[in-house]
Amino acid sequence: MNRAIVLLSVAFLWISGAVSLAAAEETPKIFRVDAGGQEDSSSIQAVIDSAPAGSIVRIGPGTFHGTILIRKPLTLEGAGADRTFLSANWVSLRELILEGKGVPDKDKEAFDKLQKIAIEKEKGEGPVTMQLIQTYGPKPTLAVKETNEVVLRGMSISMPGEVQKGSWQNSPMTLLENAGTTIENCAFVGSAVEGVEIKGASKVTMQKCLIAGIRASGIIVKAASPSTVTISDCDVRGCGYAGLQIEGTGAVTVTRCRISKVDFHGIRYDNASPTITGNVFSDVNRAGIYLDGKTQGKISENLFFDCGAAGGTEDEIFNNTFVRKNGPSAAWHDFSAMGISVTSKGKLHHNVISGYNHALVLYSTGQKPLKFENLNFEENLCQTVKSAIIHSHRAEQKNRYEPRSEPEIVDVPLPEGNWQRQVQFTDPEHDDFRLSSQVERPDRNCGATKHASQKSPWPEQAAERAMLKQIKEVESQNR
Repeated sequence: MNRAIVLLSVAFLWISGAVSLAAAEETPKIFRVDAGGQEDSSSIQAVIDSAPAGSIVRIGPGTFHGTILIRKPLTLEGAGADRTFLSANWVSLRELILEGKGVPDKDKEAFDKLQKIAIEKEKGEGPVTMQLIQTYGPKPTLAVKETNEVVLRGMSISMPGEVQKGSWQNSPMTLLENAGTTIENCAFVGSAVEGVEIKGASKVTMQKCLIAGIRASGIIVKAASPSTVTISDCDVRGCGYAGLQIEGTGAVTVTRCRISKVDFHGIRYDNASPTITGNVFSDVNRAGIYLDGKTQGKISENLFFDCGAAGGTEDEIFNNTFVRKNGPSAAWHDFSAMGISVTSKGKLHHNVISGYNHALVLYSTGQKPLKFENLNFEENLCQTVKSAIIHSHRAEQKNRYEPRSEPEIVDVPLPEGNWQRQVQFTDPEHDDFRLSSQVERPDRNCGATKHASQKSPWPEQAAERAMLKQIKEVESQNR
């Protein structure tokens, strides 16, 4: 055989072998954790700590107790949100300082000495008390910190504990801090405090997840630029304050989610500019979306039932549908689809409002303005019980102890280019709230047509049910 051909053949075999070896080295290593009768999450943590970066850690069915911390790229995969459960009890500061609850047995003697100082000398406020809180205070059930390329899927995470009446501590059940994380098909349910907190410079995608039965807010985003957070196709329900809270300069998108059974706001964002599109808001006690501070969000293609969007400075609210089904909650005084300050520069256009008392309320305090020169209210279709637009003006309080005066309500003419006429939907009995082709309007591009399905794929979870029952019992005491 020609010597050149032999050398080429050898070189080809060597290169092929090297490529195969490299491919083998790139294949992620798989580790498995089974309950094995112990159901202790320390075994999960031990595997995470020892596994190489990029590994897959698969957790079998069962309930695993204890906290978990991830600081390296890997995939944590359960057997399904209905089969793999991670749980760690939340301990209140009262329980910790007074009872020593949650302190490991090996630390009891050291804790007892400091506890005496914290209670008798500091009365729960001082450096020793803070030391105890930092050392033994509540930790998230699951935390991902200072790493990227983490995937969480197919598990249920909870944090039961003592529910406080009328308040809660800022303590998340799940924490993502400076973390690049993808979360799929997980249930975050049954938290005595907060749900999922995303903070720092994080890049997070949550999809097809359930966040439910949460004492405070379901998802809290405190993301700084250049963070990106996308929450899509999720169910957020049964939250004691807000379904989602958003603040900071990071790019946040909430899309095609179902947000329901919330005591205050479906979504609240402060000094932020998120994109909120294609969601369904229902059974919200106050505002579907509440905006505060300097905001430039885009709110579109959402379906609101008996709630609305309120606040904001330079937000664009367009192609949404607001529908009256059961009427306003006791907390929704004006029962309007939208509410903004008279100084707002926001753009409100191509929305459909059906059955609300008002389409828009303009709020002001202090000296009453005479004109609404910055009102960008265009091509909206309104069928309201009362005037489509009102101005609600209050006199300025001299001090915070002075009782607030009743507002002066003045009707505002509906600007040209909007329509006050009957709204008909295609098939409201079957939750089809697209505009009927019989509705007469110059512009056919009104209302939401691309929102999420109203039917949730997530049945009520046991941990969700237990937490909501506990919250109800606590709040009903001494009323």
